[in-house]
Parts: sequence; structure tokens; C-alpha cells
Amino acid sequence: MVCLVVFLPWQIYISRAFPVESSVEYMNNTKHFFEVVEDHGGDALFYFNGLNKIYGEGQLVPYVILLSLFFFYKRLSENKFRVAFFSYLLIVYVFFSLAATKMLAFTFIVSPLIFLSLASFMETVLDYLKNKLFKREVFKNSFMALLMIVVAWANFNLYKIAYKHTLEIKPNDNDKRKDKINEAIFIKSLGDKLPSEDYVIFNCKAQKNIAIMFYTDCIAYDLQLDHQNYTALKNKGLKLAVINDGKLPAYLLNDASVIKIDAPDETWIRK
Repeated sequence: MVCLVVFLPWQIYISRAFPVESSVEYMNNTKHFFEVVEDHGGDALFYFNGLNKIYGEGQLVPYVILLSLFFFYKRLSENKFRVAFFSYLLIVYVFFSLAATKMLAFTFIVSPLIFLSLASFMETVLDYLKNKLFKREVFKNSFMALLMIVVAWANFNLYKIAYKHTLEIKPNDNDKRKDKINEAIFIKSLGDKLPSEDYVIFNCKAQKNIAIMFYTDCIAYDLQLDHQNYTALKNKGLKLAVINDGKLPAYLLNDASVIKIDAPDETWIRK
């Protein structure tokens, strides 16, 4: 009921106010169920096999989760909680498994229940081990600490970290990382290239204007400064700067008050 109150009024409004646009969006959303969108497909076991990408490393993770769900079901004291929790899980996983377009993030909405089941399973096992194996509190606590270290180490994947965040393992698969680092260095240095940070910067690389505004106090646009806007902004007394891609028009080149910042590499040059 709460969800309906939140989203239903908006759906009714856009259907009435923007019938063409909303119908196109609804049609695109429907495609996800019947068609593979942007190559995000998979077989019937896609989400089961992907559990170890969400909840931990190792091929046993999916089976540990199934086992934990079983114990969680047995541990719940009232049937209404069993029906509520497990119908939620089944509906989500069955629906998205039937859909043609598949992405692991679609099932994140049930992750709280899976985390609860894992926690419940671990607590059950640990309580049993502690009560059967250890009588003194110091041994119980030491065992708990050791077990936490073992679990943390088992989930620590140095290869994946190096693969995703360095150029050491497969540099050709992560070649854009170096470009991003160089872009960040250039963007952070823009404040030193300007007399002050109350400038408006044009001709930025697509979407990099957002990063420029994050790291500096300047206003930045990934648009070329055409003559009409140039004249209007000059008349308002704004301080202007442009990324020099080697193709600046004469009215910008001849205006000494417009700061020209050399593009760091060819990726900033507009085709």
C-alpha cells in the first residue's frame, strides 16, 4: 500500500501530461522482459550462479545460501513470516529469471533477507560449536575471532582487486585507467591555470565538465562557445575560459581576456 501511494500518482500524472513520452518509456521497460536489451542476457541459472559475485567469493557460496535459507525457514516461529519472506524471494527470482534481460542488480531488493538468513545460519552453527567444543569464555571468544579472520581471508580476492584497479595483470583490459588518472590530474590542475576560480569554462570533454565543477569552483560546460553566447556572456561581464582543441574561432583567439587552456590529449579534441 505504501509503495502504491508513492509511485502510482506519478504514473497517473505522466500518463495524462505526457502520453507519448510515457508510452515510449513503458514500451522500453516492457522490452526488458521479452527481449535481451544491450546484450544483458543469460540462462535460467544466471542469478543462481551469480550469487557468489554478490555475497562472497567461491563456488560454494550459492549452496551455502540455499542451506542458510533452509535453516532460516525452520527457525522462523510464525508461518506469516515464512510466507511473507519466502514469497518475496521466490517472486523476485522467478520473475527476473523468466525475463529475457538479466542483470545481477535486479535482485538486490531481496538482499536484506539473504543477509538475514546467512547471519541466522552462522549464529546457529557458531552457537553449536561454542557450546559443544568450548567451555571457557576466553576460548569461545578466541574461536570467534579466528573464524572471522578465516572468513574475511577467504573472501579477500587479491587477483580481482589487482585486475580491476591496477595495470599489473592485464594492462590491455584496463587501459582506460591510465587515461582516467591523467584526466584527473589535468582537471585538478585547472585551478592553477586560471587567475581565479570565478571563470566559466567551455569546450570541455563530454561529461568531464561535471568533474571540473567538482574539483574547482568554476562553472564548466561540455559545449562549444558560439559567437552568440560569447557576446552575451561578455556583455554580462563574466570571465571566460575555453579548452583549446586547436580549432578555436577567431573571435576567441583574438580576445586576450578569454583564457585558453591547452587540451591535455587528443581525446579532448572535438572531431
